[in-house]
Amino acid sequence: MNLRTVIRVVISTAIVGAALWFLLRDVDIAEVAALMGDSNLLLLAATVPMIVASHLLRAVRWRILLRPAAPNVKLSTAFSAVMIGYAVNTIIPRLGEVVRPWIFAKRESLPMPLAGSSVLVERVIDVLTLLISITALVVISPDVVQAVLPGVTVQTLGLKLGLPALVLIGILVMVVFTNVGPRLVQLTVARVRPALAQTLEGMLQSVRDGMRAVREPRLYISLVILSILVWVLYIVPIWVTAQAMPYASAQTLTIAGATTLLLVISVGVTIAPTPGAFGVYQSFAQVGLMALTSATASEALAFAMIAWLVNYGISFIVGGLCWLNESRHGITIASLRSIQHSSSSSTSS
Repeated sequence: MNLRTVIRVVISTAIVGAALWFLLRDVDIAEVAALMGDSNLLLLAATVPMIVASHLLRAVRWRILLRPAAPNVKLSTAFSAVMIGYAVNTIIPRLGEVVRPWIFAKRESLPMPLAGSSVLVERVIDVLTLLISITALVVISPDVVQAVLPGVTVQTLGLKLGLPALVLIGILVMVVFTNVGPRLVQLTVARVRPALAQTLEGMLQSVRDGMRAVREPRLYISLVILSILVWVLYIVPIWVTAQAMPYASAQTLTIAGATTLLLVISVGVTIAPTPGAFGVYQSFAQVGLMALTSATASEALAFAMIAWLVNYGISFIVGGLCWLNESRHGITIASLRSIQHSSSSSTSS
């Protein structure tokens, strides 16, 4: 275990520990367990196809991003890679973002840089969507935001989410619309190691190919519609889960409130990743529900635990089944360890 891995484990453990202390400080564990046990299982079961459909639409969106460079990739492979990535994230935060394109590239015989760069474009879309939505919420309902996320302003959002988004957009623009990368390779590496320079240029071209969708305005409408549908299929299960809770306060949550709650949870998971978002998801969901309804700390924690178990449980189970299927094609635990090693050895994104 290298130093970077140790630091990551220590930070994740500290975040989980702090989150658990925050969660449990004012709750009755027995009451939380009883509330969870009395939840409406039929309503909870109704969220399962919606959550799976949201992941399927993400796979469809990913195929559209890849269409200019790889028009014939299979939706089944894209979906399998997405779900395995989510399952891996429940164990090691962020590693799934590396595993997903690797599996996809291996199964579709595509260059890894091409698949990986398409994931970067997808991340930009997600961050921009979250940033725009949260900013709109801050402007429209500042009182609600302050109650749920104390201290969050347009300025802090710009620093925490806007700056990373601008960096990602800058990378996209530089790679897609300029020849800065190849020129730097020619000016530096090519003078010393021509063969290595040729390899690097090939990798840069693959990255550029993976981002070609950015230069295809005709794809924008499809990407926007799919992104909206994905978020709708995130919001509705949150609302249905609230209706499934055996107390009236959670059932007063509206669709608008569920949208706010999802945005709050998304901010927490984005800025403080832990394995499976454990601790962080529950903390933000608990505080959010208490701010949006009259739920007590115990009631809100019961909701948070149910919502987390449903969402991340589905990702883990479906991702595990996809992993078993992909193991027939050489996707093994040993190969995953090699990916983890490569990820740990590279610089963080």
